Amino acid sequence: MSRRQTTKEDVRAITALFNMGHTMKDISRETSFCLHSVQCLTKEYWDIGRRSLPVAKPKTGRTKIITQRIVNVVKRLVDTQPSITAKEVKEINSNILQNISLSTVQRCIHDDADATDFIL
Repeated sequence: MSRRQTTKEDVRAITALFNMGHTMKDISRETSFCLHSVQCLTKEYWDIGRRSLPVAKPKTGRTKIITQRIVNVVKRLVDTQPSITAKEVKEINSNILQNISLSTVQRCIHDDADATDFIL
C-alpha cells in the first residue's frame, strides 16, 4: 500500500494543531495521518523556524511526453477509425506529435486510448 499524499490543506491543518499545543497522537487521530508522517511534518515545520509551511520537494525524473490532450486526440481518432495505424495518426496530427516517436504513439494507442485489435 502506498503512502497517502499530503496536500497543502493537510499540512496547514497539522501545523495549526501543532501550534495550538496538541500532542502528536491527537494530531494523528484528528487528521487520520500516521504518527510518523505527523512527526516528520512537525519536525520539518519546527526546523524551518515556524515561519512558513514546509514546501514539497521538486519532483525528480523525466517529465511525461504524452499529455491528456494528446491522449484525447488519439482516442477520438481511434474511435472514428478503428483500423488506423500509429503512423497515420502521427501524420494526421503532425503538429502535436512531431516530437513524439512512433513507438510512443503506438503505446498511447494501445494503453491510453484503450484500443483493441482490429478484427475482420
